[in-house]
Amino acid sequence: MDLTLGEERLTTFRDAVLYVSELAHAKLDKSLHGHLERATALVLHRHVWLGEDGRHAQVLSSDGQTWYRVNGNCTCLDAPRAPQGYCKHKLAVQLYKRAGEVLHRTLPLGEGRSTPAAADNTCPEALFSACLRGTVRGIDTQLTARGQTLEEFKIHFDAVHALFDPPAARAPEGTPAQGQAQGTPTCPHHGPGKESTKAPGTWYCTKRMADQSYCTWRYPAK
Repeated sequence: MDLTLGEERLTTFRDAVLYVSELAHAKLDKSLHGHLERATALVLHRHVWLGEDGRHAQVLSSDGQTWYRVNGNCTCLDAPRAPQGYCKHKLAVQLYKRAGEVLHRTLPLGEGRSTPAAADNTCPEALFSACLRGTVRGIDTQLTARGQTLEEFKIHFDAVHALFDPPAARAPEGTPAQGQAQGTPTCPHHGPGKESTKAPGTWYCTKRMADQSYCTWRYPAK
């Protein structure tokens, strides 16, 4: 998607997104226009998160419920059947990148640029950022969440946080070492509990107390 820069002076990221979207409508086949309009809306509603490497990205669905990973391909169900493989999420990432380039290159020095050599940045400097550490698939990892607004930052923070491996289940304090090594919550009276088949993640004790009543231990405690 070739972009002609300098045709007009753009001062906001929204202006740049609309400008690039208009160019894309003129460049791409009409079969993609519907996907392109929805992709533009995703970018304008700040549903696109771009990784530090500029290649890995995630896009939040229009209903705000699901994140799709975009890295050359998209994990959504529409990607395999979309025209030329361009689903709205993949198009949204490309619009986001191109808009950042256009905005940076059309701003004069002193308004987002310091030197011409800095023109290869793909997005404006974020106002909010945080580094998160943890493991991803068992590998120690540090990821950064950024956002131009507090709302965007919260969305990106949740998306980055969801990439980390979930913490291992912990037994209540004072429980025996047995069961903890296996990550199984342990009843302080009768040892490792049993996971509920109806409510995964909930554990209970199947043993009886001294008075023959069933143990009431549950994890997590109600």
